[in-house]
Amino acid sequence: MLIKLFKQQIDRFNKTGYNTFRIFSKFHKTISSCFTV
Repeated sequence: MLIKLFKQQIDRFNKTGYNTFRIFSKFHKTISSCFTV
């Protein structure tokens, strides 16, 4: 039971974490291109 709950939390974190990571990488690319100029 506890392991199942823990796995749900990990899955949820992976989804939100992945979205955050995508946004962050997009943002990072924008900043990098600004600084290269």
